Amino acid sequence: MPQRVARARLTDPFSFYRGSAAVIAARPGRCYTYADNSLDDLHQLSAAAAAADIEVAADPAR
Repeated sequence: MPQRVARARLTDPFSFYRGSAAVIAARPGRCYTYADNSLDDLHQLSAAAAAADIEVAADPAR
């Protein structure tokens, strides 16, 4: 994996939801899965945020 890509994932793990061409979703216990699961993940995150189950930071670096 190119170092530049790895560094981008570490600093902004949700960058794949902001229009990157290759959508990659991190999952606990796995390395990375591709776009087929990312939309499902986005819906789960949105539902958790709406239910106040998770705290959503305005700045993804926090």
